[in-house]
Amino acid sequence: MKMQFLVAPFLFIIACGFASAADAPDGEWNIVVTPSPKNTLKGSTVAYPDVLTLKKGQLSSQSSGKQGFAPGACTATTDKGKTKISADLVSPKHGKNHYEFEIEKGAISGSMVWSKMGEDGKAKEAEFTIKSK
Repeated sequence: MKMQFLVAPFLFIIACGFASAADAPDGEWNIVVTPSPKNTLKGSTVAYPDVLTLKKGQLSSQSSGKQGFAPGACTATTDKGKTKISADLVSPKHGKNHYEFEIEKGAISGSMVWSKMGEDGKAKEAEFTIKSK
């Protein structure tokens, strides 16, 4: 009986991992990254264009790549024509960009949260919306 409780969650995690890798579509999207009016981190208050690329289960950002953010593994699920993507891009110097977005009919919409340690040693965040041009 105890074995079932241990094996079932493990099998679910494995099944989700295989489904996620298979559902991530390869492609490239021109997007606009729009900051939240609440953002206060330096470099987080002006909208900018970017290019997101999904290739072989890895998400990369042209703008973030220039700042040292490495491509990150993504998880993906597809339901009723919408593909939901989640990924983290990490830079040793600039922190982490966490992406959550949907792809539907070739268009992207969602969010990105940039988090990093501030000079005061406290975690800082800036929120953005992302949308296809």
